[in-house]
Amino acid sequence: MTVPPVPPALPSLTAPWPPPPGARRTNLAVPPPPPPSPARRAALIIVLALALIVGGLYLWRSVGPGRPEGADSPSPEVSGVLSGPVASPSPDAPADPTTMPDRPNTLLQDVWVPGFVDPPPGQGLERYLQQTVDWQACSVGQVEARCADIAVPLDYDYPDWRAITLALVVRPAQSPGLGPLFINPGGPGAPGRTMPFMIDAAALPGYDLVGWDPRGTGDSTPVVCDTDLDQLRSHDVSPDDAAEEQALIQAWRDFDQSCAAGSGSLLGFISTADTVADLDLMRALLGASQLNYLGFSYGTAIGALYADTHPELVGRMVLDSPVDITGDETVDQAMGFEQAFDHFAQWCGQQACRLGQTAEAVASATIAWLDDLDQAPVPVGERQLTQSLALDGIAYFLYFDASVYPYLAQAVADAWDGRGEDLLTAADDLWERDANGAYSTLLPAFTAIRCLDEADDGLAAALKRWAGRSSWFARLSGPDLACAVWPLGALPAPRLTAAGAAPILVVGATGDSATPYQYAQGMVQQMPSAVLLTYDGPGHATYSGRNDCIDAAVNRYFNQGVLPEAGTVCR
Repeated sequence: MTVPPVPPALPSLTAPWPPPPGARRTNLAVPPPPPPSPARRAALIIVLALALIVGGLYLWRSVGPGRPEGADSPSPEVSGVLSGPVASPSPDAPADPTTMPDRPNTLLQDVWVPGFVDPPPGQGLERYLQQTVDWQACSVGQVEARCADIAVPLDYDYPDWRAITLALVVRPAQSPGLGPLFINPGGPGAPGRTMPFMIDAAALPGYDLVGWDPRGTGDSTPVVCDTDLDQLRSHDVSPDDAAEEQALIQAWRDFDQSCAAGSGSLLGFISTADTVADLDLMRALLGASQLNYLGFSYGTAIGALYADTHPELVGRMVLDSPVDITGDETVDQAMGFEQAFDHFAQWCGQQACRLGQTAEAVASATIAWLDDLDQAPVPVGERQLTQSLALDGIAYFLYFDASVYPYLAQAVADAWDGRGEDLLTAADDLWERDANGAYSTLLPAFTAIRCLDEADDGLAAALKRWAGRSSWFARLSGPDLACAVWPLGALPAPRLTAAGAAPILVVGATGDSATPYQYAQGMVQQMPSAVLLTYDGPGHATYSGRNDCIDAAVNRYFNQGVLPEAGTVCR
């Protein structure tokens, strides 16, 4: 979306600023303010932190806080219980000094972000439940739908403070009767309003299909980072010496601080727990007594946290290509991508493709070429196909199934010959850069959500961990440094079990690149009501068009409530 210029003063806000002392994720370093005025609307926010080791380059690995035992519900019951995320530890609770040592805990300014609005009339969360939703006719292609912007609290613990907006779309059911089905594409940070138009609606005729841009993304209130993303992505993510290492660290520091300057207080309320609270508010606004939900990739984390927070409100839930919720560090995303590349190399060798006559030859030649790119990138117009961008391009293809193998082989072979356009385009598609050089909100939102959800153990530990990894994909992916210098600390991460929830169908693919199959197995082991449905094949996100057997099983569950037998495998 086009971000309008920041106005000279904040728009009128009826809620007091700063929020009351002790507000969730805030530690006000100023004396009690006089009555609010535009000249004095500034707040100092420090997010307290607890430890959790951070994961791979693209992978979201953990979730934000759940609701603690004994916490009072802050909201009335409307079509089921509506409650927000819980308070973080007391501002007086000491942070562990061994965790997140390089995060500066930046004092955030009260800046204006597109989508900041006054709360609806009324008080508390009731004001949001009673808001008038202004539905407008809209369409995608020839498909008619209804679109609206709704208000949600920036901070659910202080709903009378400030509101943000969420953009959502409803594709009406063909034969109404089953209510809304919320769909999330993952990310974190991926907008979701197109999702109702990307699955086979005729296979789910009884549902109103609902897509939304989660907070921080798309046309909802976005994370704003004033940074040249081309320049950020031009850095060598696998530094070869101290100078490249420091340049990469500084690039992430600059990016992270630009997000703090552009987004202000929004950065403290961008977690998965906040999105779960938004999801429950949307459920209540649409009049559903339970949540029916389809989540892909990181969208499975949203679903799992919702089921853990509101087990009694879970209707029919499908989690496809789960992220890791167990914290098992013996399996990481780089292993998934390397396995996916091995599958491609086997196919390529069997086809006697240009890249090699055997799987081993394809892999060794490609790795050697990537290593050479470190010193001799391929010119592509005014840009260059660097080692890091080429790896992103290969990774993009590996999100899909074997049908893209010929295109990946051709793109790599062309790049060998000095024509890197297709591989660079794939790298741009991964982070949603268009041909004019404009980026979507994905990369800023991805970083902001992940870094608030995930703790880390600092730059030195990240670099040491990376140096000890033997996988070639991990070696070229480099150390994960973005969150190590993020301006705020991370929130505590609960152990998700969804105890007491209705059955949850988990779909995992044995050849998944981005979320290895072991993650699906771990989710089912940790969540007692989860049932595993396996796709024995490559690719990330299986449901809706990849495999008839998977589609039939998922559709039967959504439409009839009938789960597949435990141990079902589709090939």
